[in-house]
Parts: sequence; C-alpha cells; structure tokens
Amino acid sequence: MKQTKLSFILVLMVLLLTSCSLLDATMVENIDPPKLTVSPINGKWHVESGISLVDGVESKSLGNVYIGQEVLFDISGIVLVDEYIIQPGFNIKNVNGARFVREKYDANPSKIAFLNKDVDIISVFDNEVLNYDIIMETEDVCYIYDSNILYKLVKDVDEISEKEVKERINEKIALAQLIDSESKNNNALLLGFKTYSYDERNNLPNWKYSTLFIDFSRNTVNNVYVIDDMLVPKTSGFWSLIPSRQNNSKIIEDRFIMVPANKNISLVTTGEMESDSYVEEVDGTNIKNIQYINPNYMSIEETVNTKDNEKKMLRVYNLDDLPLEKPLKLSQFIKNGEKLYADSLKINNILESDYDTDEKNVGIYRTNGNWGIKGRVNYLENSINQNKDFQIIPKLPNEYTKLENHNISIEEVKKVIPKFDDVFISPNGQNIIVLNGDEISIHARVDGSIRPSSYYSLKLEPNTTPIMSEWTEGKGIDNWRIELNNIGASKIK
Repeated sequence: MKQTKLSFILVLMVLLLTSCSLLDATMVENIDPPKLTVSPINGKWHVESGISLVDGVESKSLGNVYIGQEVLFDISGIVLVDEYIIQPGFNIKNVNGARFVREKYDANPSKIAFLNKDVDIISVFDNEVLNYDIIMETEDVCYIYDSNILYKLVKDVDEISEKEVKERINEKIALAQLIDSESKNNNALLLGFKTYSYDERNNLPNWKYSTLFIDFSRNTVNNVYVIDDMLVPKTSGFWSLIPSRQNNSKIIEDRFIMVPANKNISLVTTGEMESDSYVEEVDGTNIKNIQYINPNYMSIEETVNTKDNEKKMLRVYNLDDLPLEKPLKLSQFIKNGEKLYADSLKINNILESDYDTDEKNVGIYRTNGNWGIKGRVNYLENSINQNKDFQIIPKLPNEYTKLENHNISIEEVKKVIPKFDDVFISPNGQNIIVLNGDEISIHARVDGSIRPSSYYSLKLEPNTTPIMSEWTEGKGIDNWRIELNNIGASKIK
C-alpha cells in the first residue's frame, strides 16, 4: 500500500514538472515582472541616430532634432532629451526582440538585425504609469521607439551622481517654465486647404490641396510658408497626403496615398501618381474629396456614380490604416459613438424603415468656427438616390482640438467683424484669423478687445475652403518651421 502511494506521488510530481516546461512562451512573456528597487540602466548617454521602420524611408533623411541630445539614467531620475522623470520605476524582461517590436508597436523590425534574438526590455514607469520601453542591444547600446522610429542611444559614462541628475532635471523644469511663459505669446497655425478645380479631360470635379503655415509672436506675424501639398503633422514629422486619380477597368477612382514629406516622390509608383489619367469611355466613377484631416483621421465625401445612378456618402478613415480603405464607425473614433448616432437619428425623426442608416456614413465638417460631426442617410425617391444630413456633435471633443481657443465665442468676433466665412482663434487669444471669400486677414486682440482693422492679410485662390487647422506653440513652432524649410516650402513672409 505504501509502495502504491509512493508511486502515485512520484508520477504526480513528474506530471507537474512536465506541465511547467510546456508553458506557452507567450504566457511567460505576459507575466509582469516585479518592479526593481535599483536602476537596471545607468550613466550618461546620447542619441546617436534614428532608424526608420517605415519601408522606403531612408534613416539618414530623418533630420531629427533629437540626434546628439543627452540622456541620463539613474534610480533618482531620468532625463531623456526634453523629458524627465523623478524617481522612476523599472522592471525588466527577456523576450524575442522582433516579436516585441511587431506586437507592441505594430512596426517592421527587419532593419535591425540584433532584434532577431532574445533581448532585455527595460520598462520605465512614472508614478506607476508605463512611460516607455528600452530595448537593450548591449550594456552600452540601447534603443527607444517613438512613432515608427527606433532611436539608438550610446553610453558615454558608466555612472553619474544623483546631484548631477537633480541639477539637470531642475534645468529642464526651469526651461519648461520659460517656454510655457513664452508660448503664451508665441503660437503657430497650420491650415490645410482644398481648392475646387475641374478635370477637363474626364469632365469631372477635382480638387487641389495646399498647406499654409503662419507663425505669430504677440500681435506680429513672424513667418508665413505655403506649399502645394497637403501636409499632415505627426509625431514623426510631416507627412504628405497625395491625391491619386486612377483608371481601373473603365472605372475612374480617387485614392489617397500617405508618405513622409521628406520621401523622394519618385518612390511612389507611376500608376499611383497619375492624377490626370484619361479614359475615353467609363462605366462609373468613384470621386473623393477631403472634408477634414488631422494627424490621425481623414474625413471625406465619396461620390459613387454609375450609368444608372449616383450616391454620395461620408467616410472617416484612420490615416495609419489608409491603404486598407476601411471606413470607421462613429464608435471607433468617438466615445459612446453608437449611442450618439442612435440618439441623433431619433432627434431628427430618421426611421431605419425609411432610410439607409449606417454608422459608417458620418463625416467631420466645418461650421460656425468649429469642427463638428454629422451623419448622412441615403434613400431612394422616384428611383433616384437622395441623401439627408443631420448633426451629431456641434463641436469635436477637446482631444481633437487640444490647443484651439474655446474661450472666445463667435458672437464676440461678430460684434467687431460682422461678415466672415470662418474664423480661427489662437490658443493665447491674441490673434483672430478671419477667412472671408478668397482672403485671410489677421486681427489683434489686445486687453480683451478685438481690433476691427487687420494687421496682416493675404489672398487665396478662389473656391478655397479649410480642411485642417492644427496649432502648435513653444518648441513645436521651430520644429515645424525647420521641417518646412527642409521640404522646400515657399516662404512668403
């Protein structure tokens, strides 16, 4: 009996040990390692280079302002270029590098050979919140990911004192306070425009896109740049949104291509660039024009025309997934979007039995000095496609318009400037940018009062409307201005 029990226990122990060895590696990687009480990375480092993980973009063309910047690591604090963390937390795990980059950042790791093996990943926390991960190649070389770029850091000094770290953090705090103070007087606006034209070869409507940059200091315009390109500011720099009119089996179709603004345009295939392709006889068209764009999303109107009928729809796309051409539901980019959509249908007495309702048939539009969201429903009337628009949100949530000034009302502007088509107000409230017909005029606001006379104006092409408004301040102004110079924008002031 005792021998039987002993045999059973031995078999059970073997099974337990075997099952431990069969644990899936993904399960092991997903177990959070304990926080460390000492820093796993120390010393003084610098940013040596940036490696682009975007196919077709040369790393040497990045021209990033981070290159050469100092980085300090210590248990008392971290200084990473312009950012700092006081008393950071750390943990460390060992995982396959390529798999980590693919799954964590949805990026292509093929350009970095050492990632094909297991590497140490140091996670850095600020007040228990994960701030970033450090990918260790060796004790003296590591990488930090940001917006499709892996920044290579090289160690210069093994150890630094807590005193030096604190001094450098205090310098960063003082500089940030100074920049914050100056940024109240310095703002810059990046306006995107579409201009209606006509494709005479195909007898179809067409649009040109352009970008205007205006840099303000108090009530003075410092710089004005313009470029015949739709520039989109992302954390990795400016990207170009290129319209493309294509002929696909007697169907004329508009598409959009996103490439880094510093990318050689010849890298885009000829077929993608044929914006004026001509087709003698067509079976249908799919024409698109941009209604709104920001660093993450694009809203368009799509007109599908067959020989029998025409249908106009609104669409919103995620710019990072633009090649997929998958329109988003309202709930995919706005919190509680499904409920907002359903409530808007009820408020506007739109019955699903009478209309073709679709949560993907929504768009972002400009009205009364604000970006709002509207829905569209399609229906048949006498066998002809018709559409009806309805408002969902009069103003985009603040996370989409972080720096826009919401404290000065349109009514306040109208008391001084009664006639205008659109208006943009600087974050500091010191500059009122007015669009009226084909003219932009800028008015000062001093001591809470808007000046009726403009201090700067410029002409636009006829039939031009805004589709993007992005503000920046502080160091962001210089970064944008440098990039605009690098990509060949025309300076008109």
